[in-house]
Amino acid sequence: MVQKLLITTLLFLCGVLPLFAGETVVDIFDVGVDGFIDEDNTSVISLNPTVNEVGIFSDVLVRILDRNNNPISGRSVELFVTGNPSEITLVQPTAVTDSDGYVVGKVKSIAQGTFVVRARDTSFSQDILISDSDTLTVFPIPTPSIADEPYYTKGLSNKIFWSKPDGLSSYTYYIEISKSSNFSTVLKNSRWISELSYTFENLDSEELYYYRIKAKNAGGIESNWSSTVFSTQDDIPPVINYIEIARITSRNIFSGISVKFDVTDNFEILTVKFFCKLQNGDMEECGTMEHSGARYYLNISTDELERGGFGAYLDKYDFCVEGYDKAGNLASNCNFSIEVAQFVDSPVPLFTNLINSIIKVVNDYFRNIGDTLNTLFASSQEVVLQLSSILFYLIIIVISLSILAQSIFVVPTYLLFQAIELMRRIGIKKPGTNLGLVYDAISGKPVRFAQVKVYDGTNNLVTADVTDKNGRFKGNLEVGKYRVWVQRAHYLFPSELYKEYEVPKSLGKLYRGEFFVSSKRSHISLAIPIDPINIYSKFERDFKLERKMIGFLKALVFLFLTFGLAVSAFTFERFPNILNMVLLLMYIPAFGVFLKSVVNLKFR
Repeated sequence: MVQKLLITTLLFLCGVLPLFAGETVVDIFDVGVDGFIDEDNTSVISLNPTVNEVGIFSDVLVRILDRNNNPISGRSVELFVTGNPSEITLVQPTAVTDSDGYVVGKVKSIAQGTFVVRARDTSFSQDILISDSDTLTVFPIPTPSIADEPYYTKGLSNKIFWSKPDGLSSYTYYIEISKSSNFSTVLKNSRWISELSYTFENLDSEELYYYRIKAKNAGGIESNWSSTVFSTQDDIPPVINYIEIARITSRNIFSGISVKFDVTDNFEILTVKFFCKLQNGDMEECGTMEHSGARYYLNISTDELERGGFGAYLDKYDFCVEGYDKAGNLASNCNFSIEVAQFVDSPVPLFTNLINSIIKVVNDYFRNIGDTLNTLFASSQEVVLQLSSILFYLIIIVISLSILAQSIFVVPTYLLFQAIELMRRIGIKKPGTNLGLVYDAISGKPVRFAQVKVYDGTNNLVTADVTDKNGRFKGNLEVGKYRVWVQRAHYLFPSELYKEYEVPKSLGKLYRGEFFVSSKRSHISLAIPIDPINIYSKFERDFKLERKMIGFLKALVFLFLTFGLAVSAFTFERFPNILNMVLLLMYIPAFGVFLKSVVNLKFR
């Protein structure tokens, strides 16, 4: 009866009672049913990271969800790991799940391998197992890689380098040094350090040392020892011994200089270099070298020897030898020298001695200039040297042109004269016919570099010219009415003093600024006097002061030319570039202008 009643109640609850409409219900009772869920299929577990080093914690994130994936707060969770629990350290969550259903714990392993991390809900009297899990993979600490060592290390200390292991942690390092490859006796160690290098001090020269290193991660787990590297300390430089320099005579000087020397070392020589010492103190590698064992043979051709002025050999040549061993120890010997004069064993003709004396004086002169420049400009910047070179150049040009034009005020007119002459030669300006000359109203001498302008009857400029060395000017005039205007530094036009001297008919028709007529039947030839501004000073300048002033200016421009050229060469030597080369080449035309201003006309 009870069984039938229970079945009827269940069918009624399930909605299937109408299927048994034909049955008669006798009685109804309340029944209590006991049940418990012991497995959670909706909550999840995740690790961060899932792959880690030994001894390093990973986070375990557990989220409790209901069957509709809604978070459940206030649940207590316990973590556990399948496998060997002795290798695992778990940090259980210290709180219940938050409003998002999360709770966090930690897990680590001191041994490599894979471990399944699981959890259970302990909020009730009976635990609920969470069916989800995650796997932790644990790998050992990578061994640090120590850098290779050279066979020989310079000095009595050695700095060892290594690279950080390709792991997931921060590391400290422990490095050891020993004289035995199996490290049976450890001489020194670095203790635990975080740097990627360590220097061992106070080592013994000519001793072989071995090195190894290991790492320790943040979890306190140590790696294996690295591979062993080794190096020999070497604090002894090579030894260079001079043997001989071949004798030079007047007959074989052109064959070059032969030098013989020995270079030895306690271990092995790496390289040997031979240098010629220049006059400015610089060293320049020179010579062709061969060696047999420790004996070195070197020949220096005469083309490699530094020359003085006019290509003369110097009185003395100094040389240096440098030798490096495999450890990088340097030895230097600069006691190699040769005085050329002491090796010349044949008599020298008197004329040759005279020429050599002159050359020596010139060499000393230029050497003194070089020493002066080194003193003045050794610490100067490039732009200062460039500006100095340009300043000297401008002074040379201005003074030279002033000498040519006989006055600095006539320099623009002189340049205009040269430009007009150039245009006539290349056909830009017509040659023209002689229209007359300009002369000094007092001395009767032609005046050159005077500007002459010809205007027509309506005051329009028709032609312009500059007088040549004979005072003459040219132009092309059509039939018409014209007047001339003359302009020259230190002179006045029109002349007021022309009456004091009779105008020679050979000079042409006297002209003082009035209009004249040009026709086809008559040739224009004007004689134009101009007055010096100060008669007395003009005569003094012509006969006394001018000669002294010109001589002084010639000496001055030579001085500036010498220093300007030296500064340009000095600048190009210190800072070899295109701009400094152009500044140096600019002195070629400057030298030409200087020669034209100082050399007498008949020699030019």
